[in-house]
Amino acid sequence: MMKKFVTVAACAAAILSFASCSSFQSATSLNDVKLTNDPSMESIGNVNAKIWGIYVFNLPAVTGSSKESGKCTALTDTVTINDVVSLLTRQSKLGFKTDTLINLSTESTSCWIPPFCVYRSVEASANVVK
Repeated sequence: MMKKFVTVAACAAAILSFASCSSFQSATSLNDVKLTNDPSMESIGNVNAKIWGIYVFNLPAVTGSSKESGKCTALTDTVTINDVVSLLTRQSKLGFKTDTLINLSTESTSCWIPPFCVYRSVEASANVVK
């Protein structure tokens, strides 16, 4: 029984090592649709950031990096609203050269993975305007 558990744990660790635990995506094909009613603002696009992680006994095992999209970290609790908003705003500022986001919204979820793990995810979305 222990041999099977170790094999499953090793396979899960291998899969997680190739997974990206944080992501940033943007959409700029707006088809001339305005994202704001303010005529002085130019609509640029919509951005989305997500950080997820696996927790063992409520301690972070593998989580997404809040510093760089597409990276994972170990033993660091980054699956928070603060961290995902930080990732979203940093990547938006770098990619779109603007410091204005509107309609920012966040969502967090968690799911129990038997026997003692928890999957947590935090996602943020906003509209980019100039």
